[in-house]
Amino acid sequence: MGERDAGARFLAQGGRLMNPVSPIPLETMALYVSELKAGALHWRSLLSDPRFGALHRRQRWFTDRQKGMFFRLLSPPHRDAFLEVQAGSGIVSSCLSEDFKRGYAWERRPVCADFIELRFKSDSIDNLEVLRAAGSAIALPGESLDLVAINEPITMEHATVAGVDAEEFALAILREALRCLRRTGRLIMAVDNAWHYLKLSELISSRFSRASTLEMRPRSGRGYLGLVNRVGFRKARLFTVKPSRHMPIDIYSHHRVSLDQLYWKYGSQSRVSRTTKWLSDTTGVPYLAAHFQPSFYLVCEK
Repeated sequence: MGERDAGARFLAQGGRLMNPVSPIPLETMALYVSELKAGALHWRSLLSDPRFGALHRRQRWFTDRQKGMFFRLLSPPHRDAFLEVQAGSGIVSSCLSEDFKRGYAWERRPVCADFIELRFKSDSIDNLEVLRAAGSAIALPGESLDLVAINEPITMEHATVAGVDAEEFALAILREALRCLRRTGRLIMAVDNAWHYLKLSELISSRFSRASTLEMRPRSGRGYLGLVNRVGFRKARLFTVKPSRHMPIDIYSHHRVSLDQLYWKYGSQSRVSRTTKWLSDTTGVPYLAAHFQPSFYLVCEK
């Protein structure tokens, strides 16, 4: 099945490919959490209840352990403590808890924070703590973390502070991440690529607009590199994730040999991709189409 078919299948299952403001129906989630608090069933069993079909259709958001794999593989050697920003369903934190002595799942949406606590308790995960916050401040000491993981775009929807510019809000969170990381710490983010999802007119508009929006303005891979460099992170690297960050199946570092594999698996049947590959080889640069893929992982050091 091709990339286009995979993307269509994801959308049919209830996914949204560009910066979802709310990855789940929160009202249904609230009912689901209230049932869990009443002690009805284990969270996995209750997810199959017909009343929660809207959640079951997004089962990957709850259970896909593949989402945690890249964060586990690229975590720094010293693994004492980690933080997941916008923990959502807690799946990434659950995976990372197997490698770290302790972890913190930071979630602003009360219903999601409630679910994560119930999930960790039900699954007997006792080395994770849920942090609740409305603003951008991380309630942890400086230089106390080895890893900060962000698996969901930073959006204004997650904050309750009215009138804060979305871009500044994102920068504030990244500065807090930098403060909390140890000298050998690492930041890993999963991000969407504006060049893939936006029309050119929308990209230009978002590039030059200074108005506050519900979401941090979309960026290209190079744009995200500039963002973390602006905050003070070092040695930032991009990895293309296919088919998307929602379905992380294949990961390619931005080096010639790796991107050649990206071409042969995903692009060799396309005339446009073949032309792009010829142009890349002629100019002596790695496969240029890598910069137009749906999603990236961004890894950088303190």
